[in-house]
Amino acid sequence: MRLRGAIWYQGEANAGAPSSYACRFPAMVADWRSKFGLPDLAFLYVELAAYSQDYSSIRAAQEWGRTLQTA
Repeated sequence: MRLRGAIWYQGEANAGAPSSYACRFPAMVADWRSKFGLPDLAFLYVELAAYSQDYSSIRAAQEWGRTLQTA
């Protein structure tokens, strides 16, 4: 069996530290790709909805993670 992709659902735990998350999320994606030896690993994520808080900073960090090189 071969891993083809990952789906990430970010909970609210990082909502209080969006600048930290902006560093950690892309680092996690790069780390998974490196450790699995799959530079083109598809990495999908679910955005937090703004039910009780404004999560736009977390969503911005996730969006920035999409700009990572895959090679």
